[in-house]
Amino acid sequence: MLRQLTRYTSQRKSGRIAAPDVVQTLELGEARKRKRETEEEEKKQKEKDDAWQKRRDQKFNSWAFDQMGSKWDDALSDVEEECPDKKKNGSCAYGRQCGFCFRE
Repeated sequence: MLRQLTRYTSQRKSGRIAAPDVVQTLELGEARKRKRETEEEEKKQKEKDDAWQKRRDQKFNSWAFDQMGSKWDDALSDVEEECPDKKKNGSCAYGRQCGFCFRE
């Protein structure tokens, strides 16, 4: 660090490095440091969010609906099938809501 300071001062004296436009203060340096840190945090959060989005997209895109198995309405049912409640208990407890007893 001391070596860098001596190199900087010698280059400033010789004119190879131009003078800064704005006077550097402690507050200005801290503000720049805070801004840099927030930008880095935002960048890390964005990368994290992008990775999460990518994993989520891969998960949902990998679902193959034809490999999920049969759905509840895929199986053909027998039109003449008796109400399972009548078969088991002798009478239907569902009344008019029974899909087996009141077919159209």
